[in-house]
Amino acid sequence: MADEEEKARVEKMTDRRMDAAHKAFDGHRKTISDSFALVGSFATTAMRAPAIAAGAGIAALLGFFSANRGALAGTEGIAFFNHALSYFCGSIALSVICSGIAYLSQLLVTNSLQSYTFNYDSPFVLETRRRKLLNGFGAVFQISAILLGLASIGLLVCGGWFFMMLTDFLATKTPLPSLP
Repeated sequence: MADEEEKARVEKMTDRRMDAAHKAFDGHRKTISDSFALVGSFATTAMRAPAIAAGAGIAALLGFFSANRGALAGTEGIAFFNHALSYFCGSIALSVICSGIAYLSQLLVTNSLQSYTFNYDSPFVLETRRRKLLNGFGAVFQISAILLGLASIGLLVCGGWFFMMLTDFLATKTPLPSLP
């Protein structure tokens, strides 16, 4: 009789431990899902902004140039135009590369979160060497994406600066043609 009571007690404790383990597994999976969705939405917005702004800068620059090409032809203003256009295009290129690098980063980090070992004894979720390795590579890609995003913003600012120099050049250095 005592053996049956002991067996029932052990079985009850095992069931409780299994329930706790399943709750820990589900909590871990929810963390992965929430992390992926939240970081993805913020990253997409942050990487899209410089590309949109640089595209608008290119459109404005080309419109400005077409309206003033006669006044700019053969002057040093063309150098300002070329620099601004190059910086804006570089900003867009870095934004696109940044998106790819950020995707790889998120893929590695998510795979690292899936690389835990589940255990039915406490602690229920154990870190593995593979998880640490994937997380490390993900962190390197994440830092790279951040640096590329900042560089894209820097090129956007430089493009805007040269655009301002172009407008200043046209306003102060080049005499406007007189009206008949």
